[in-house]
Amino acid sequence: MNPERPVLIILHGGAGSGPAEQAVARVRAAAARAAVHHALEGGFEAVIVATDNPSSFPPAPGLILDPDPPALPFDFHARVAELVARFGLTRPAVMGGGALPLATADDFAALAREV
Repeated sequence: MNPERPVLIILHGGAGSGPAEQAVARVRAAAARAAVHHALEGGFEAVIVATDNPSSFPPAPGLILDPDPPALPFDFHARVAELVARFGLTRPAVMGGGALPLATADDFAALAREV
């Protein structure tokens, strides 16, 4: 991976255990999988998915799954900072798992140019 190129970090997790929460989690995961595809098609070098549920993401070229550390409370800043440092990213973009369900490859290409 070339850390000089834009890399998208998707934070996905925190689903509840009830049926409604699980249904929403499945939709968010589907939106995140679409974002992975469109971001890579739009020119991102890679997509890192930081998640407490790696099984929601089948392997794909350009996708890096990074399971959340077990038994630690989620800290947005610390999690993103650790990923940026560990992967040596200079052009990261960050989004939540279900944040851009309608974004296209062209939308991600525009974002990649700006980061």
